[in-house]
Amino acid sequence: MNYVPDYQQFFGPALEVTYQAKGALTRKEIADKSADILGLNEAAMQESIPSGFPRYLSNSGWACTYLKQAGCLETPKRNAWVITEQGRALHKELGNEVSSETLLRFPSFVEFINKKGTRKTGQVLGDKPPVTEMNPDEMLETGYSELRAKLSNDLMDSILEIQGREGDTFFEKLVTDLLEKIGYGKGRVTTASNDGGIDGIITTDALGFDPIYVQAKRYALENSIGRPLVQSFAGALGATKRGAIITTSTFSSGAVEFAKTYPHADIILIDGDKLTDLMIDYDLGVATDSTIKLKRLDTDYFSQDT
Repeated sequence: MNYVPDYQQFFGPALEVTYQAKGALTRKEIADKSADILGLNEAAMQESIPSGFPRYLSNSGWACTYLKQAGCLETPKRNAWVITEQGRALHKELGNEVSSETLLRFPSFVEFINKKGTRKTGQVLGDKPPVTEMNPDEMLETGYSELRAKLSNDLMDSILEIQGREGDTFFEKLVTDLLEKIGYGKGRVTTASNDGGIDGIITTDALGFDPIYVQAKRYALENSIGRPLVQSFAGALGATKRGAIITTSTFSSGAVEFAKTYPHADIILIDGDKLTDLMIDYDLGVATDSTIKLKRLDTDYFSQDT
C-alpha cells in the first residue's frame, strides 16, 4: 500500500497485534506491526502530517486512544498497551471490520465523544454522537488546507483588482520583492513600459556579475502564456544565464517544454498557483493572524524505567 489509510483502518490491526502479543506493546510497536499488517510501503511510511510527524504513527496513535476509551485496550503502566477481554471479544467477532461506529456500542466511548462535544460547545451530543473518518490531526490539516486555499484566492483577487499602469508597476515590484524575500538578492524594477523584454533585475552579488532577469505578466487566468513569449524572453536574456517569468495565469505545455530544454540559460516559469504559494510561504502580502502551538506526547519520556 503506497498511502496511509485513515485511523479507523488501524483499529483492526491494533487489536490483532495486541491480541497476538505475549506481553505489553508500546505505541510505536503497535504502529509498526499494524503498518506491516496493512502492507504500507516505504513511501507510505515516509508520509507526514503538516507538523512533520509520521502519518502512520498519528493514525495508529489515535486508533489506540479511541480503543482505550472504548475499553478495548488498556495501559497498566507507562506506554505499555495490552488488549482487554472486551477487546479480545471484539477482535474475535469482527477482525479488521472495526470502525468508530462499532465503538459506539460501548458506553465509555459514547461518554468520551460526548465529553469532547461538551468541552467544545457546552452541549451534550446525545446517546450516539456523530463520528468522523478524520482524526483530529487530519481535521486540523484539512482546516489549514482550506484556509490556505482561501488565502491564495484572496491574494490573486487582490493582485488582479489593481488597474492600469499603476497595476503593471505594482506587479513588477511584487515579483522582484518576492525574489528578494526568497533570498536571491536585491531586486529593482526596470521600466513599466518594458513589456516585451526585462521587467525586473535581481542583483545577486555586490558587483552585479550574476544577475537574474525577470519578466512579470499580470494576465487573466484564461490568457495562458505560450512558447513564443518564452522564446522572446530567452532572446532578451542575452549573455545572462538565469531568468524567471512570473505570471498570474498559466503556461502552455510548449512554453514549459521550451524553458526546460533551453540550452543557454536557466529559465524558471512561475504560474499563478505557484506565485501565491510562494507569497504565503515567504510572508509577502500576508500577515500572521494567530499562532497555535501544538504539543504531542513524548513517548520516549514515558518509556523510561521508574
